[in-house]
Amino acid sequence: MDYDDIAGFCFKGKHHMKKTTNGANRGRMSAGRAAYYALTDHYDEWETYYFKIKTKKHRKLLLTEVAYIDDTNRLVQIIKDRCPGIELPENA
Repeated sequence: MDYDDIAGFCFKGKHHMKKTTNGANRGRMSAGRAAYYALTDHYDEWETYYFKIKTKKHRKLLLTEVAYIDDTNRLVQIIKDRCPGIELPENA
């Protein structure tokens, strides 16, 4: 892909969760037991950001997935320097 083929870019965040407590699949249960497990289960949560490129032929390319929003800011600056005439997203 050429830099001349880039029409624009966008990035969006994605929320991830992973259960950290032990326990098998519990199946059907009463409301009281479900409330107990909802209070005692623990999760790791984090955000990642997808950086997508739009081409002039109306195709989309997932360039990368980054863990920090500052990394997307660096990518935006590189794309803006190489392609001065592209459309910028409202959150860039």
